Amino acid sequence: MRVIGCWVLLLPILGLSCAPTVPNPPPAPTLPLPPRDEAAPGGAEFLTQTSGGDLSERHALAAAQILAGNVPHAYRELVPVTLYHEQLGDAVIWVTVDVLSIGGTGDAVRCPLGGPDAFRVARQLNCWLPTRRMADAIYQQAIRKLSP
Repeated sequence: MRVIGCWVLLLPILGLSCAPTVPNPPPAPTLPLPPRDEAAPGGAEFLTQTSGGDLSERHALAAAQILAGNVPHAYRELVPVTLYHEQLGDAVIWVTVDVLSIGGTGDAVRCPLGGPDAFRVARQLNCWLPTRRMADAIYQQAIRKLSP
């Protein structure tokens, strides 16, 4: 099996929690985010601050919060998903457990982003947004599946 050194940031994929499918996966990487500032707004406060605003403005503010590290600890740890290819063999990608959330562990809100902001966050974190093939593999290997 070939392990590739890429991370996939799952911003547009909802409700997935993946389990390792590789017998002995390498140590799990984490998203390269700064530590969460204790003064950062929680999820409810972020929603209050951005309610009534323009959606593109809310996405930009959410992206700024994510890049500043206002993300719960569990969303920083990546999990392996295996991609299967008939001719090239298997490859492991590392993915987030769900759409990134804003806030602390006890007060977080799921925050899917629009395309430009999702791309900007992924690029700054050295991640990729998932392709259809990646999304299919993630869904197939997910422990819990929620309807979109």
